[in-house]
Parts: sequence; structure tokens; C-alpha cells
Amino acid sequence: MAGLLAVFGDSAHESPAICSFCWTYFPTRSELVTHVNAESCKRYEGFSRKLTLIRYMYVGSLRTPGARQAAHASLAQRQAEADAERCERAKRLVIEARERYQAEAKLRAYAEAAEQHAQQREEQQQEEQQQQQQQQQQQQQQQQRQQQQQQQQQQQQQQKHQQQQHQQHCHHSPHPDPDPVPTPILPPPGVQATGVAAAAATEYAAALATAEPLARSIERLSNTIGDLVAANTQLLEDVRSRDRQIAERDQEVRARDERILALSAENKRLLGEVARLSGRSEGAGGDTKEGAGVGEG
Repeated sequence: MAGLLAVFGDSAHESPAICSFCWTYFPTRSELVTHVNAESCKRYEGFSRKLTLIRYMYVGSLRTPGARQAAHASLAQRQAEADAERCERAKRLVIEARERYQAEAKLRAYAEAAEQHAQQREEQQQEEQQQQQQQQQQQQQQQQRQQQQQQQQQQQQQQKHQQQQHQQHCHHSPHPDPDPVPTPILPPPGVQATGVAAAAATEYAAALATAEPLARSIERLSNTIGDLVAANTQLLEDVRSRDRQIAERDQEVRARDERILALSAENKRLLGEVARLSGRSEGAGGDTKEGAGVGEG
């Protein structure tokens, strides 16, 4: 056994092996050696012949020049291959770890970029909302200013009209009235009105604020009614065109039915003509046969 181990390799080398007696698989060569030393294969048939063959091979290997050196060289080669395989496996593990680290880094970068994008989007939305609110406030302020300007202009026009009426009345009357009725004078622009003038201005502003939405709603209703009228007109035109198409199809079907009836009548007439001609031909054939019989008699 020592000679076989010297020829086949080192006993400490771990590699799978198969028993040549019972064909049992062993994961290591040491287990194979233990199995052979235990002599558990002697009950199998052909053990002695196999053992003789192995001894013959062993003797032949001993007689072979350089067998021991070849065995040691093969052992060194196997060790070198195992070392190379371990190095390659280590390199592959390093490469896989590097790739895994790079993939994780990319995923983290993508996640951070997605978070930054989401934050930027939220900030943009907030800025847009703030801008919209500011625009709405500016529009409301502008509308209020316009309404105030309109109210002031109307108040000025009323004041001018009242002054003109008062001047005309004073010019045409020969004697001044003893107790003229004081007319309400509206304050100039920028001065807060009080009393009856303030109430009149407030009522006029309320009426103006109510009239503008009514005018807008009336305009919207007018536009809606116009759209509905246009849609109704289009629907009526579609219905009329469909009615015309249906009428044309009915006319085509009627004409087709009339042609079919005419063809069926013509077919019946032709069938009657064929029957009549066939009857005549049969009668003529009978007369010919009778004439032939009379001639023979």
C-alpha cells in the first residue's frame, strides 16, 4: 500500500476516489485507503483477480524507469493546479464583490437622485403655488382698485351733474328760494364719505358688484345657448342625411325586389314555353311512329 501511494500520489492529497473492487465512491483518498485497509471488499466476486491485476500494475510501475519522479511531478502539478484554482476563485470573488459594491453604489446614487428630484419637484410646486397665490392677490387688488376708480369717477360725474342742475336752476329763477334744500355733496377722491353720501356710494358699489356677476353669467348663458343651438343644428343635419341615406337604400331594395319579381315571372314564362315545346315534340314523335306502323301493315 505504501508503494501504491508512492506511485499514485500523496495520501494527504484530498480528492475524490472510487474503489476498484466494489466501485464505491469516496470524497477523499484517505477514506479510500481506510476502506481498502479494512478489507470490506473481499466478499465481492473477483477480488483476488483484481488484486492480482493491481499487483501486476504495481510491479510494472516499479519496473518503469522514473515512476517515482513522475508521481512526485504529478503531485506537484496537482498542487500547482489547486493553487491556481484557489487564486482564480479568490480573484473571481474579489471581482464579484467589486461589482456588487459598484451596483450598490449605483443604486444608492439613483435613490439619492430620485430623492433630490422629488424634493426639487416639491419645491417647484410650492413656488408655483406661491406665484399663483401672489398673482391672484394682485388680480384681486387690481380689480378692487378699478372698482374704486370707477366709483370715484361716477361720484365725480354725479357731483358735476348736480352742480350743473343747481346752476341752471339759479340762473332761470328770478328770485332765489328763501330756504334752499341742501343737496348731498360727495367728498373728493381719497376722502372717506359720511352720512347719506356714504350710504349712496355703498349701495351703488353693491349694485355694481351684483350687476357685474349677473352680466358675466348672462354672457356665459348666451354662449352656452349658442353652442347648444349649433349642436342641435348639426344633429338635425346628421339626422336628415341619415334619413336620406335610408330612403335611398329603401329605393334600392324596392328596385331590387322589382327586378327579382320580373326575373321570376320571366323564368315562369320560359318554363311554360319549354313545357309547351316539349309537349309538341312528344306529340310529333307519336304521330311519326303511328305512320310508320301503318306503312308496314
